[in-house]
Amino acid sequence: MAKHKIEITPEMEVLMNNFRVNHPESDMPPLFWFAMSDEERARATDAPVTWRFGVLPPEELDRILEDVEI
Repeated sequence: MAKHKIEITPEMEVLMNNFRVNHPESDMPPLFWFAMSDEERARATDAPVTWRFGVLPPEELDRILEDVEI
């Protein structure tokens, strides 16, 4: 089976940078995660939480975390 090379788009770079800022201690998800559409990522309910929320802009993630009661 042939593997398809994923080209990194500017949109993917933004998501990857968001992940680096939000979760600097975590391993980066595979490139296919950043290549998926928002809808595809939303349907990937078995993905790690850090993957799902790590791609959000840091300000948006901060707002979500402020609303979570611990």
